[in-house]
Amino acid sequence: MQLSDVENLYITPLAQPFSSIPLRQVADVKTHWLPTSIIHRNGKRCVTVTAENKRGVLAAKVQKNIKKILEKDFVLPAGVRYEIGGEPEQNLQTVPEVALGISIALVIIFFFLLFNFRRFGLTGVCMASILLSLPGAMIGLGIANITLGLTSLFGFITLMGIIMRNEILIFEHADQMIHEGLSVRDAAFDAGRRRMVPIFLTTATTAVGVIPMILGGSSFWVPVGITIFAGGIGTLILVVTVLPVVYWKLNERAQDRKRDAYGQNP
Repeated sequence: MQLSDVENLYITPLAQPFSSIPLRQVADVKTHWLPTSIIHRNGKRCVTVTAENKRGVLAAKVQKNIKKILEKDFVLPAGVRYEIGGEPEQNLQTVPEVALGISIALVIIFFFLLFNFRRFGLTGVCMASILLSLPGAMIGLGIANITLGLTSLFGFITLMGIIMRNEILIFEHADQMIHEGLSVRDAAFDAGRRRMVPIFLTTATTAVGVIPMILGGSSFWVPVGITIFAGGIGTLILVVTVLPVVYWKLNERAQDRKRDAYGQNP
């Protein structure tokens, strides 16, 4: 765009929001030289370079490439250093507060689960199962070439809720089958088989529901959508295969300890 093209841009007056007029009708566009101003930040001279990305291009990807160029291909003069602002700088300020909130939420969830199951071992398994969301989500972010940031963290929060719901479905059904007389092994595998369909349906609908986020190309919503989509699929596979086995082994050891205790103290 040339300077002469700027005056031909159409603007919308506030008094007439449904009409547009060329800028040249209300303003003159021309160059004007001003004295150079030296900007200081934290007492040091600072030159700020900003840019706007094309639609669909994520800021994290551009900043990653810029950082790689500055570290490998660009030699700064002595006494000159660089800092990358924007999203990374904002994440450093916001992530600690979000992490504190998540930690408090996990403590509350732990006591809710402990009140429901009344077993520290099973409650600990429920909390550790949150890590099952990491493989799928990290693979998805890696394929999309998106760095882990604040927006991705919002997706992990959603995955935490999905995993908690699915594991409660499995463990509650397994406990009910044990009360009806099944062995621990049969109860665990029956829970994985019976709960597979509802877990698949709920997780699949959630994963499909975030596809518009991914297709929208927004730098905010794309990491959230990819984290939920890829992490949800990975969680679906791991929950129905890993959790029944963990439940079986955990309760089998508990029953063995009870037998030993009763054998020594009839």
